[in-house]
Amino acid sequence: MSVAIAVNPVAIRAVEVSRAGAVRAAACVRREALATQGGGPTRARVSAEEGALLVRAMDRAGFGGRSSGGMLAGLMLSADAADVVVDTPPLTGVYEVPPRGSGAPTERLARSEVARAHRVEPSAVEVAVLDAPRPSGSRGRESDHVLAVGLLTEDVTPVVCDLDAAGIESRRVATAHVALLEAAMRLGGVSEAVAVLDLQWHGAHCGVAVRAEGGEGGWTGGAGQSWGRAAPCFVRHINEAALWRVAQACAQRTGLSASRALEVACVGASWADGTDARAVDAARRVATAVRPVVTQYLDALAEEASRSLAYVGHRHPSAPVTRVFVCGEGAALPGVVDRLGAELGVDVAVLAPGAVAGVGAWPRDVARGGAWAPVVSVALSALGGAAERARDASRGGER
Repeated sequence: MSVAIAVNPVAIRAVEVSRAGAVRAAACVRREALATQGGGPTRARVSAEEGALLVRAMDRAGFGGRSSGGMLAGLMLSADAADVVVDTPPLTGVYEVPPRGSGAPTERLARSEVARAHRVEPSAVEVAVLDAPRPSGSRGRESDHVLAVGLLTEDVTPVVCDLDAAGIESRRVATAHVALLEAAMRLGGVSEAVAVLDLQWHGAHCGVAVRAEGGEGGWTGGAGQSWGRAAPCFVRHINEAALWRVAQACAQRTGLSASRALEVACVGASWADGTDARAVDAARRVATAVRPVVTQYLDALAEEASRSLAYVGHRHPSAPVTRVFVCGEGAALPGVVDRLGAELGVDVAVLAPGAVAGVGAWPRDVARGGAWAPVVSVALSALGGAAERARDASRGGER
């Protein structure tokens, strides 16, 4: 089994995926997001109360096959250690490096390039490095290209410590970017290219995977399943599409809290009890008040996404993006799919966990809600990675 936990200022979501790739347990703790004076987002820690609520929610959901009360103060077996995803702006870049066969320290070089580009010390960032397809016009075999995705340790380490204090063991800190692209390819199949927009509190994460020319650079997905010769080639953090901007503006217009204002912006007037005429009228007034904010957000998102896809198209002209998937906390915003589809001129759909993993009898918001896609995708990806490690170990024993 594989466990993943996603932490952002709006919610803490946890899922457990079986070896068969089905979501067998899910738990969520809603949070009260705050915004600092001056408009910036708060780096929300997991409080002791929230940690206890998460443990109880996971216990009730039966994580690890336990029945209610079985986790005993939240202590988890090492087999249940979770991959943790923290909503924080990533440090990303695509870099040209010496060929892998040259013996050059590729990971160290990529870390240094990320740190230099973002003006931080190399020791302050943890970086994942993936092989990337060569762009059109590159120097062939004289060099390789890698995609680097980094996280500042000061952003993620405190959250891991908070979860540990609650009795939840973390296996590693993960980023959802590549896992989401894998999930998108499960859903859309390999065409020329596919993109994912993960709409989160601190910004939108735009990732693109393209078909590598000449059969280069592909990856094998979870549980050994191959999606062809395709590879992640681009990841970008779009600060202009941060949901905290929507929540803050909606809160100012409605007098609601930031979290509640974002929820109302996503569900519109449908949150009111239809039997109460006054409540319905109030809901409609609130929905009308926040609509301009949502429109402004979608305009900014569409503009920046269009720029990103144009950049990828310039570097990989033979592999145009044909499908875009939307997920994250902002996937429920009204009009997001239609607005992006009209602006980008490609097929746009919500990346629903129920389409890439079995979800059994779990609530509709888990199966269909794009907010669950990142954590489910990370759990699926980790499951595949564990299977690959087991196969490698088995082959090593045979030799």
